[in-house]
Amino acid sequence: MLPKNNRLKKRNDFKKVYKMGRRFKKDGLSLLILENNLPFSRFAFVFPKKEEKKAVKRNKFKRQISEIVRANLQFIKPGFDGIFLLSKSLIGKNNSQLNFLVNQLLISAKILK
Repeated sequence: MLPKNNRLKKRNDFKKVYKMGRRFKKDGLSLLILENNLPFSRFAFVFPKKEEKKAVKRNKFKRQISEIVRANLQFIKPGFDGIFLLSKSLIGKNNSQLNFLVNQLLISAKILK
């Protein structure tokens, strides 16, 4: 689980990222990124009910992606808000494939140190 200060929670913050953020896509995983001018980066994970009806599966993938981001926090530049948008095509991928996808998105967003 991400530390509390690295979680994006407020509705206004979500709106800002959705409205003004840059989008990066890779194999069913999208990343919306926006600078936040804070000394740390914050992230949220969204898996719409429209994509997958079963909450167990949605939550499982959100936890997996969250853990991958948590493990890479030391390598992520501070000062960004990010929202990971997950899709149904991620179902069936293992942890190493998910880790590769997340790292590719972070590299293409240029927020890895």
